[in-house]
Amino acid sequence: MRYRHIFFFCPLAKNCWNLSPLAGVFNEGSSVLKCLTELWANKSPDDKCMSVMILWDLWYNRNEIVWNRKSKSAHQVLNLASSLLFQWQVAQVAEVANWNVSHSDGAMRWKRPNAGWLKCNVDAAVFTQSQKLGYSGVLRDEKGKFIAAIQGDLRGPMTPKVAEAMNFREVLSWVEREFGDQALCIESDSWTVIKSIRGSLDENSYFSGVIDDCKSLLKRHGASVCLFR
Repeated sequence: MRYRHIFFFCPLAKNCWNLSPLAGVFNEGSSVLKCLTELWANKSPDDKCMSVMILWDLWYNRNEIVWNRKSKSAHQVLNLASSLLFQWQVAQVAEVANWNVSHSDGAMRWKRPNAGWLKCNVDAAVFTQSQKLGYSGVLRDEKGKFIAAIQGDLRGPMTPKVAEAMNFREVLSWVEREFGDQALCIESDSWTVIKSIRGSLDENSYFSGVIDDCKSLLKRHGASVCLFR
């Protein structure tokens, strides 16, 4: 009975499942096994892994309440679960030592930046037939308040990873022009770009040149980058 309440039926658990991509709704009379069976029906392996991470963090949150009188919100539970899953998935890759994974990578719910910082979420879309890149960025402050946004397009043939890197560079250049050296956190869903920015590229290509430009812009801001799923 206690485990059913903690994992599925307490207010926090209900909020977590409702907000998660799994969107689980459970019968109050169901056992833990029945709830899991319903939750995992027709779900992908990644969704099942995510559900296990949510269950683990709900149990961790229960221990924090009991022993430290601390509790997290549903958004915080989901972010930690998503970040831990992402880091576990990366850890299965042989070359993980060169990937410089951050504890903040893999969040699935937007979080406000630290006091005095701005956060910019960037995204790109490639239109292959018209040979065009659409880029965008949305800037918010430490309270989550909308500050500014940019969108535009660049033309010419490009691969998806070059497009994501160019998107990064365009938005960073815009932030520098409009906001100077304001402390900045950049979030992107392109792990290829983030991994390349954090590491070193042993190649001489257009992609590596764009990444070098991004690194220079980030260094001038003292900016951080992280993956947002």
